[in-house]
Amino acid sequence: SGIMPDGSSFTSASEVPWSTSNNTPLSIADRESRGSDTYRVLGGGDISINLLPNLIFKSSLGGYVNYQENNTFAQSNSRADGELNEAIVNTRKTIDYLWENTLNYSLTKGDHNLTGLLGYTAQRTNYTESNMVGRNFPTEDFETLNQAAQIDQALTYTLKEPIGLISYLGRITYDYKGKYLFSSSLRTDGSTYFNKGHQYGWFPSVSA
Repeated sequence: SGIMPDGSSFTSASEVPWSTSNNTPLSIADRESRGSDTYRVLGGGDISINLLPNLIFKSSLGGYVNYQENNTFAQSNSRADGELNEAIVNTRKTIDYLWENTLNYSLTKGDHNLTGLLGYTAQRTNYTESNMVGRNFPTEDFETLNQAAQIDQALTYTLKEPIGLISYLGRITYDYKGKYLFSSSLRTDGSTYFNKGHQYGWFPSVSA
């Protein structure tokens, strides 16, 4: 079940390294395969509308999809003598959407410059994961879990987690001759990570 550095097989317990049942890295590499496939898609678009000469509305929508599948197939005795053959299949999927809307206002009169912004953003992320572990296959040639004699229920699970974030924001900036500057902003963010009844936080800011 083990392989010596010269390529020959172990013939007695005295040849096993460190007097354990562990097999050599070469044996593990020869009897275990790992693969991972990842697929990603990213896209988005935006539109701007001049409502008034100094007022612009902008809306943008973006999306991101990430799917990953990890497979591990280990034959009998791959890591140590007496171990059963094993298959691990793990999949992860993330779908994320972001929608942003802003009103931008700008005004310049002589040496006075004023800008204002109002915004609303919404983001949602759906994360799902599944993990399956099967052991004791009747043959060493397997690529699926359907022939596994036993399923490790402690390591077999599914997970689903929706995440949401909503933000309202406003900002005003003023400068005189580009030398004297004033800025004030206020935003509130609501997250599903926070406890019910306390899901929104306020974040004010003033600078001069």
